Parts: sequence; structure tokens; C-alpha cells
Amino acid sequence: MYELWTKPRPLLAAAMIVGLALVPSAFAGQPVIQTLTPAPPSFYACMAVGSGTICHGTISESSGPEETGLVCGSGADAFNAWETSSLVERAARYYDRDGNLTKRVLRNDSAGEFFNPITGATVPWTQYEIHTSVLAIPGDLSSRTVTIVGEFVITVPHLGAVELEAGRVIEAVDGTDLFRAGPQDFTDYYSNGDTSAVAKLCGALGAT
Repeated sequence: MYELWTKPRPLLAAAMIVGLALVPSAFAGQPVIQTLTPAPPSFYACMAVGSGTICHGTISESSGPEETGLVCGSGADAFNAWETSSLVERAARYYDRDGNLTKRVLRNDSAGEFFNPITGATVPWTQYEIHTSVLAIPGDLSSRTVTIVGEFVITVPHLGAVELEAGRVIEAVDGTDLFRAGPQDFTDYYSNGDTSAVAKLCGALGAT
């Protein structure tokens, strides 16, 4: 069992996993003898500290090739962009002295490339995201408010960055946005159908 951020992200939603490594992190502290609520996934290593318990773990995975849902071009020249990607997630959980979870932090560092399956043209991208969940009710993950910060950059060789998704989002317990700021081109494309938001990327992949 592992703990990836599960909300679908533009172009990086659920992927076919072709490689996975779970690497517990080692750090100083005392062994944990109390029950933790909720229990951390098995890839975490936990130690007791003065404020309660801290757990850390790392996940690595590779995904693809798979379709992204991004359609470039029109008519007979239209094609679906594909992608491959790799991800490293560094996770931390913070429990109080009663053994109840109070905060969870997930940092995802990803890299990959989009490609045109017809011509083989490729465009690389990089991404980082930090998801901080604060629980209103210790031990109850369903009471969490999530703050997300990060940056998703698509770069074309010799041209530089052609697309950028960045900023800050705060989500309520029910998943609705309390706050959203920053350029979010792919949100515009997938949520609002704004094809101009991905025009440069499609052009770099050979769309006409």
C-alpha cells in the first residue's frame, strides 16, 4: 500500500505503473509503542518524539506510455498526445501524543515528456507539488483541509518554457476550492475547454 496524491491532475491523472519502489526513511527518535490513528501505510518509518510521533517514507514510480486526453490539431490531422513520466514522493505524517494524526505532507517531484505517437516529436516537462493536509479532528482524515502549492512547466528545446501551471490552491473538507491563484492553463483546457491554453504545446508536438 502506498500513499500518492489521488486527485486527478491535468495530464497526470491515474497512470499505468510499470515500476514501483517503496523506500522507508530512517531518522533519529524512539521506537513507537502506541497505536497510531489512522495507521500509516507500510512504507513509512515512524519514531516517537516529544510532541508525539513523526513518520517518513519515500515512493518512486514510473508510468506510461499512456494517452493524456489532450487532443492536438483538427480534422484528419488531429492526434492524441501521449506521455511517459517518473515520480518521487516524499511523505510525512505527524501524530499527537495520543497517537492521532494531525497533519500529513506529501511532496511530489515528477518529470516526463509528451509525445506525438505519429511523428515521435517529444516535449519534456517537470513538476513539483506539495500537499499539506491539516486535520480539524485529530485522527480523522475526512476532516482535513488541503493546501497545494507547486509548479508544472513544459519546455521546448531552443524555445524555453511554453506552458506553465503554478500557484496555490486551498481545498475544503468536501473537496471544493476555498482559494485558487496562479496561472493554470491545463485547468482551463480540461475544465473549460479552452484550446488556446495548449496551443503552444500542440504546435511543438507538430499540430497544424
